Amino acid sequence: MINLVAVETFDPPEPEIERQPYADAGLIDRAEAERLAALHHVNRARVCLAKLADVLRAEPGPEGDEAADGWADLFGKECEQAGTHIAGLRSVRECRGEG
Repeated sequence: MINLVAVETFDPPEPEIERQPYADAGLIDRAEAERLAALHHVNRARVCLAKLADVLRAEPGPEGDEAADGWADLFGKECEQAGTHIAGLRSVRECRGEG
């Protein structure tokens, strides 16, 4: 029998994610491109994470395990790509003496 308290503890309802408006930072085109690319990969990672959670909820068994592995791997790759673009943004700022 499934313990509903455990389900709520480990799989809580997702509160609506409050999104901040995209702020104009006055960056040069290259830096803005890195910033947007990082945001793109973060949003793709969020989709992967949601798909992973769905698989873990609804697909018990070997097929679900395989699907979960795939979504977890893709999530990791998207996070890595976002980090690469954030590092690129930082490099552009440092080259321009912006910190």
